[in-house]
Formats: sequence, C-alpha cells, structure tokens
Amino acid sequence: MGFQILMITLCFSFVLLIGFVLLIACTHKKVPQGKALIRTGFGGAIVALDSGIFVLPILHKVEEIDLTLKHLIVEEEVWTKEATTSIVKASFYFRVSNDLNAILEVAQSIGCKETSTVQTIQELFYSKCVEALKIAAFEYTHKELRQHRRAFKEKILVTIGTNFNGYILDDCVVEQVKQLSPPPLTQSIFVLLDQNVPLKKGEKVIVVDKINDGKSYIVRRFSNSG
Repeated sequence: MGFQILMITLCFSFVLLIGFVLLIACTHKKVPQGKALIRTGFGGAIVALDSGIFVLPILHKVEEIDLTLKHLIVEEEVWTKEATTSIVKASFYFRVSNDLNAILEVAQSIGCKETSTVQTIQELFYSKCVEALKIAAFEYTHKELRQHRRAFKEKILVTIGTNFNGYILDDCVVEQVKQLSPPPLTQSIFVLLDQNVPLKKGEKVIVVDKINDGKSYIVRRFSNSG
C-alpha cells in the first residue's frame, strides 16, 4: 500500500513538472537578434533586450521592435562658400537607441511595426539630413568638400546632432561630391540680405540660397575675409 502511494505521488509530481516546463515553454518569449520585445497589459509596459520575457495569454500582448541600423541615402544640391553649386551624396545610418526609455518612447509615438521601415526613417529624418548638408557645405569650397570629406562629415554630425527622440544617428558617410555648372544668372532676380546699401554695378556677391521659382537668388556681398 505504501509503495502504491509513493508511485502515485511520484507520477503526480512528474506530471506537475512536465506541466510546469510546458507552461514556461509556452509563455516565455525569447528576444530575436537585433530586436527588442515590448510587453503591454497587466503590469504595465516592459521592454526586454536580452533574456526574454514571460507573456501570459489574455493578460499580455507582446510586440517586436527593430533595433538594427537603417540606411538613408541623401543626394542634394548645396551651395559652397565660393558661390558654386555642388551635388553631395551622403549615407546616414539611424537606429533606435538601446536605452529602455527610448525604446518605449519610439514604440508609443510611432508604433513597433513602423519604427524602422524605410518610409518612416525617410519621413522623420530626410529633411533634417538635407538641412545639415546645406549648412555644413556652405563653410567649404568645392575643392575642400572633395579633399576634406572627414572634416565635412564631422561638421554634418555636429550640425544635425545624434539624438532624435529615441533614435540615434550612428554615423554618416560622404560618398560623392560633384560640381555643377554655374546657373544662368543673366535674367535672374537677386534679393540682397543687406538692403540698406544698394549693390553697385559689377559688385561681387555670393549666392546664399535659391528661391523656389528657380530664377531668384538670395545673395550677400562678397567679402575677402569670408
């Protein structure tokens, strides 16, 4: 009789052990490489980066968020400090920060699935990258842009910054610099930044920007020191 009770107890314990192992296997979610898991529901929002997380049916919902680098290519016309136009092609590498609060911020503001799509990265950062290229390029001549790409790159990074509401700019690479022929200015309209003193005939100017109509230019007086 005692032996039968012992066997029943052992069988019952074995069944409990198997059930416990199956419960863990079914409820524990591993974190895929290059991603994070965000669990919402009972207990609030929790982010898992390495060890995984337990997800109970009905009580919890779990989503993946991509943390890998995303490549954004920007090719834009820029003005140099010598009043010439160059085309700069640069690659920018963005990713979601590994910081837990940053991951939650991105997930809540954009959504886990849309976080790292090409369209999302372009909508969020393309205009910022273009602006940084233009601002940085205006401090160099075309020759300097070609010969000092590392310094140009560092200037771009300083201009644009590295932290963007949960995203990080890991790096940028200046891939190509091409010079364009001078635009036809014979019939153009010039808007002088310093309008207090009118331009004299033959006075040199530097083109700062081109207005959307394609025929008007914002200019400033040429200075040997600038």
